[in-house]
Amino acid sequence: MEDLPLVPNKPRWLRPALVGFCLLGFLLVFVCQRQLLGWLQGAFPADSNGPFILSRGLRLVANDLICVALFVAVFNRAGEVKLASAIFLLELIILLPLYLFLKLRCEGTSEISTPLLSFFHRLIVNPLLMLILLAGLMVQRFQRTRALF
Repeated sequence: MEDLPLVPNKPRWLRPALVGFCLLGFLLVFVCQRQLLGWLQGAFPADSNGPFILSRGLRLVANDLICVALFVAVFNRAGEVKLASAIFLLELIILLPLYLFLKLRCEGTSEISTPLLSFFHRLIVNPLLMLILLAGLMVQRFQRTRALF
């Protein structure tokens, strides 16, 4: 069950096209993050933390869903996609609330962070944790089969 392909292997252009769409999705999330925050700030009272929380939460969900699609495109196996989904849920349920608590408690909604919180932000809100997992699984697959795809 774990080795069954999730996306058909024919036509051969389908998985590379999915990788391209994922990269385009990452670019769109990056380019539109300021517009999203500005739109959310207009929808909430001026002294509210709501825009900050929603902005970070939506970025995490968007980036990680794109990463899960990237796992489908690269590995095309249920085992790796389940692992990526588990990491996504861990980030969403545990790490994001912890980051938001620390950030709002210690620094507020400022864009400038201390080095520890800045790294925590990159690891969670940006797709760094998922991309590290992707690279690790690719190295593991290469060591086992001497092929990446």
